[in-house]
Amino acid sequence: MSSRRSRHNRSPRTASYTPEKPSNRATYILAILAIILATAGVIGMILWQQRTSTPVDEGYGPVRDATVAITDDGSVRLGDPAAPVQLQLFEDYMCPGCRDFDHLYGDHIARHIDDGNVAVEYRTLTFLDSVSGDGTYSTRSAAAAACVAQHSDATAYSAFHAALYDNRPANGSTLTDDELAQLARDNGADPAATDCITSGELLDSIRDNAEANRQAMIEAGGEGTPTVVHDGTTIDFLNRHWLNNIVAGPED
Repeated sequence: MSSRRSRHNRSPRTASYTPEKPSNRATYILAILAIILATAGVIGMILWQQRTSTPVDEGYGPVRDATVAITDDGSVRLGDPAAPVQLQLFEDYMCPGCRDFDHLYGDHIARHIDDGNVAVEYRTLTFLDSVSGDGTYSTRSAAAAACVAQHSDATAYSAFHAALYDNRPANGSTLTDDELAQLARDNGADPAATDCITSGELLDSIRDNAEANRQAMIEAGGEGTPTVVHDGTTIDFLNRHWLNNIVAGPED
């Protein structure tokens, strides 16, 4: 398993997925839907790759001087709650588009967080559980990330967040709780965090919040993951300067 330092070994490929509220008969349909949506975005993503193939601020790594906290709604906030730019990032750790977004912009976001410009509220969805080998990976990985945020420092959370995408299992595969705990340990998580992961301490919280996060994403205009929201509006991150533009503010 790799850490954030090896995150850029893959070429970026980003496609969003659109979540549907699952039913008892939806598992197979959701898996097929995810594949169709990924395929539909290939042409547009090839054009985008021509403009965004190099990760922004490549090599910066995880945050170095930041805070992390669990918010009242169960999301993870990385950065100063008083930072001038407050972002919401809706993601699913089984989502390949989210992985590629993180490979492209993870270091860039970390730098802006350390500079005090930005704070990010990570709001996880779990609709791709059905694509994983055991049908629960989206939920368990989100709970693992929350465990690290709750029981470790910001650097460990930032590194683990990236490592989850670096080690995203292939469709039809999964990582066990013990493997997630080891990945967290490898990225600086405290023993309390790894105990939280293996015990499933935060699984119910993640399940309870997933639907609220999905609704919040849709209300903001998001159609799939990843979705970035600033001031209640979705952001077009296909422009690689999107975050610098937000930090700079509107032109006079």
